[in-house]
Order: sequence, then structure tokens, then C-alpha cells
Amino acid sequence: MDVYCATCQEPWEDFFMLHEAVWDAWDGIDNSSSHLLIQRFLSGSKTSLSSMLRDDLKEKGWVFGKTVISILECPCCASNAGEDEGNELVKRRKAIRLEVEALLGDDLDGLISTMSDIDRYAE
Repeated sequence: MDVYCATCQEPWEDFFMLHEAVWDAWDGIDNSSSHLLIQRFLSGSKTSLSSMLRDDLKEKGWVFGKTVISILECPCCASNAGEDEGNELVKRRKAIRLEVEALLGDDLDGLISTMSDIDRYAE
């Protein structure tokens, strides 16, 4: 199932986001600690390690909510740089994603399904 970027609406496959995107995007750590760090990040952990990962991913164009399923900005947004600033629809999409994450907690399947429904019907 696809999940969409809140800013540019680029579709991203949920499997790719959960199992490949973070691994591909972040090569700034050694292999011995990467597995633990990325697992903490994927689970929404608020550790300093996940903060380091978030900062590095932001440099590569990724901005997430609590989980990687809640894509607030993606590398494709760079081609639209500045066009979506101040756009009320984009602000609303981002706020909805953050609220849905707060409501559903660790239920990634429910989050994926709900985000898909929101993106399909919220326009």
C-alpha cells in the first residue's frame, strides 16, 4: 500500500519505507550499531540516537512524524522547494498525520491504512 508525502503527495510504498528507505538513506554509522539505532527509530523511540538519525535523514530530504510512515517531507519535495510554504492544505495534512499517529500509537498497519484513507478523501 502506498503512503504519501504530506507536502508533495509523492507516493511511497509502505514496505520500502519500513524496510529499505532508512537503511538506504543513512550510511553515517558503522554496521555494528546501525541495526539497533534504526530499530529504535522505526519504533518511534525518542532517544538521542534516533535524534541523530532524524538529523541525518533531514539533510537527505526526509522529515517524519513519530514513525517513518508519517512522511512530512521527502526528497521529492526539493523539486518544489518553496512552492508549498504557507500552503494551508499542506499544513492541514501534516497536522492530521501527527494527530493520527498520536491516536494510533504503535499500530503501524492501522496507521498505514488510516493515512491512505486520509490522503484519498481529505482533499
